[in-house]
Amino acid sequence: MPFNPTVESVQISQIYIEKLIMPQKEGGDALHLAIASFHQVDILLTWNCTHLANPNKAVQK
Repeated sequence: MPFNPTVESVQISQIYIEKLIMPQKEGGDALHLAIASFHQVDILLTWNCTHLANPNKAVQK
């Protein structure tokens, strides 16, 4: 069964990409993070230490 993300999740992922928070890659990390953000997921389990679980990605001020 294909997965169709919400319009809001896609919009959030585009903001992440525009703000250079996440890299642009179709079906990639930005959309995964946006879906978790939109659904207010408390814990996101990932092996992706390049973008999602990278401790060097601090909050941009």
